[in-house]
Amino acid sequence: MPDLNIYTDGGSRGNPGPAAFALLIYDGKGRLLKSHSEYIGENTNNVAEYRAVLKALRLASKYSTGDVICTMDSQLAAMQLSGKYKVKKPHLRELYELVKAEEGHFRSVTYRHVKREDRHVSIADAILNRTLDRVKP
Repeated sequence: MPDLNIYTDGGSRGNPGPAAFALLIYDGKGRLLKSHSEYIGENTNNVAEYRAVLKALRLASKYSTGDVICTMDSQLAAMQLSGKYKVKKPHLRELYELVKAEEGHFRSVTYRHVKREDRHVSIADAILNRTLDRVKP
């Protein structure tokens, strides 16, 4: 059983467009430790997904240094961070390297891709959309 379960979602309205991300951090017993969302300006969906994971790992290190599972609906980010896909875009490579550096704060980090309908990822999606709704067009 992991010490922490992290659920992230990033998105933009337009690609690129106004972008935000949200994250949820739970302990191994399913208790919510942290919920966070952030507007990140004009960006792509993929940048928002990476920024969500990066922020989540930075925040999670305050709660544990053990085993972490990061669950997201971005197949691209999950597969790249798992080493199954190459990171070809330079701007994503930079974010990838930052995420990999944050992984060093934990015993292990595992990335898992799920459908958007996943209960926790859909909560993160709703939070990020509320964040984007507050942004003036």
